[in-house]
Amino acid sequence: AATSAAAATTATSTPATPLRLLIVEAYDRAGRERLTSAGCTTASDTFAALLSRICPEDHELRLSYCHPADSVHELAEVGELSRFDGVVWTGSSLTIHEDKPEVTRQIELARRCFQAA
Repeated sequence: AATSAAAATTATSTPATPLRLLIVEAYDRAGRERLTSAGCTTASDTFAALLSRICPEDHELRLSYCHPADSVHELAEVGELSRFDGVVWTGSSLTIHEDKPEVTRQIELARRCFQAA
């Protein structure tokens, strides 16, 4: 399911400007399990940590996650893309040349992202 997390990046009394980003985890469940069983972090966790480090101090990072390779329900739970300031798409072991739902759902989401831009 699409999930959300917020991390304040400012220590001042001035309200931070929200920065709403959607992280699209492109690995399927099996790919993520291979990463974690090898002692690695998932791509989305790696991207979230990096984004937290580079987020401007006057912004509050608000991250949402989705895993479109896992389920068609993930696409519905993303909701209206216009509520995000940007989308960060991780890489994965899947390729666009694979004609299977794990890939075609991501292509559908990518089209939605471009249409919302």
